[in-house]
Amino acid sequence: MAEDPLYGELQEDRSYYHGKIDREEACELLMADGEDGSFLMRMSTSQDDVYTISLMQGDAVRHLRIINAPTGGYMISHDDEPVESVWDLIANIRFKILESTELDDDEIKLVTPLQAAQEAIAPDLMQHANEAMGLSAADLGDDVALFLQGGSAADMALRRKESQNHG
Repeated sequence: MAEDPLYGELQEDRSYYHGKIDREEACELLMADGEDGSFLMRMSTSQDDVYTISLMQGDAVRHLRIINAPTGGYMISHDDEPVESVWDLIANIRFKILESTELDDDEIKLVTPLQAAQEAIAPDLMQHANEAMGLSAADLGDDVALFLQGGSAADMALRRKESQNHG
């Protein structure tokens, strides 16, 4: 971990955060480049503000929905004690044997992070920017905010921006 010049605090490894991608894309990425125990974290495309961990288990991809605790924080199971950030959650469960929700007697383990091709800004970093500088995603424009959070490709955002400037 290194000190971040903007926030002045140590930052977690976020290289495995792939932004807002759907289940099918997560499966494709893991099947192409993953191995047993490879995982990525993504923002759900079907539910707002919900993270999902997608991971390889043998030759299959499993998906674990991260639960937003009602009192704040995150957990894998309602029986768990919530932790402050999704990054702490990953650190706490990495290398531990977890029960699969898809197959009752199956055990799964997060071993190797699958790095994203391009960095996506997780919503918690946008919140830090808002708190530190009064900067919100809305200030950036929808396309830029979506791009930064991993929800669209850079070339799509640039094409829309150019068409707005010329239109």
